[in-house]
Amino acid sequence: MSSQVLELAEQIKEMGQQSAPELLPLLQKAERLAEDGAQDLLTRALAHRAAANALQILRQFRPALDHYNQATEILESIDEPTELGRTLHAKVVPLFLLNRFDDLFDCAGKARALFQQLGDGKRLARLDVNLAHAHHRLGRHVLSLECSERARPVLADSGDHEGFLAATINSAVTFSAMHEFELAEERFREALALATRLHMPARILLSRFNLAYLRYLGGDTAEALGEFRRLRKEYEAANDEWQVCLCWLDESEILLEIGDLEEAIGSARHAKELGKKLGLNSEIGKALLFEASATLRLGAAGQTEQAVDLLNEAIRRFEAEGNPVLTAVSKLQAALLRGESGTAIALSEAAAARALLRDSGLPHRLALADIVIGRIQRALGDVECAIHSFESALSMAKKSRSEWMQFHSYHELALPSHQTS
Repeated sequence: MSSQVLELAEQIKEMGQQSAPELLPLLQKAERLAEDGAQDLLTRALAHRAAANALQILRQFRPALDHYNQATEILESIDEPTELGRTLHAKVVPLFLLNRFDDLFDCAGKARALFQQLGDGKRLARLDVNLAHAHHRLGRHVLSLECSERARPVLADSGDHEGFLAATINSAVTFSAMHEFELAEERFREALALATRLHMPARILLSRFNLAYLRYLGGDTAEALGEFRRLRKEYEAANDEWQVCLCWLDESEILLEIGDLEEAIGSARHAKELGKKLGLNSEIGKALLFEASATLRLGAAGQTEQAVDLLNEAIRRFEAEGNPVLTAVSKLQAALLRGESGTAIALSEAAAARALLRDSGLPHRLALADIVIGRIQRALGDVECAIHSFESALSMAKKSRSEWMQFHSYHELALPSHQTS
């Protein structure tokens, strides 16, 4: 094996942490080495993997996956279980970003078997971090947290700062989704301090990004919105289109929540455009959901059918990805539209969507479902049951400490149509 390929892989890793746009010459060098028939098979396989790593940093996920596949094919033909395991592990990331979750779990299973065979606890922990991301993306928050929390002590003991940082951020994001705000902030602050100490600009930005969303969940919408806009400009300067897309999405969500509906639609459309460019199914689905929700709330004449089409496409995307949480949220929005138009079957549709959330570990989502069910019951004339649903929503909102859901629950309970006694 040529030492050149090992040096090249390390250069790509270091440059990726500092300045992704300067990776192109290293990528081209790796691709030339991978195609050089004078090199031995192991060198060519590792060159393919180095090229894939560079492409992944550059957010070019499909060509990255092609290179990982070529590296895997070569390594399977020679006796290199360590490098094969590492390559299968690396391949998990583009599979995640391309929403190929069946392939992801199959690939991770093969990598796990190799790492167990080799007794490589550190790489098993690293693999757990990737699986935590996948479970989180699919709305499996309890499984996600189990994976990242299992990985943290192993990576800390082994001195793997980068892996520990990734596990810590994932735990923080999951705690945030579960509305465990103190634990989330503790993990985010820990991640930010470590990233700052290790001089890792990308991780510093990611920690700031996550803290901004935590501020939004805590009710500080003005500061959160301002920070997302600052971060978006920094990500644009770094040419990180995926994170730019995520910033637009979070801006849209906040604008939708505070009632700035035209701006919410504009932000959602920016996110959708980038999502389509990058092939990001889930991000496109969220953009469609936010655009549809804002369009319906605007109540403009002739736009209801357009909003329904957006919702239906969002549902198809979330179902294809296997994300029950976002599927349920989209179906709730669609059921609410039909229910408040007097369609009785919408009540059973909303109840079925709520059932998808039962084991999610997300009581604030259950609160949302109860609010939708209550509004449909009210529209159908069953005020007593509507009040019960809104009271259930309030209980769930308090359990999750969601101030937004508490506000919406109190708002529905305070409407004059409920003053029946």
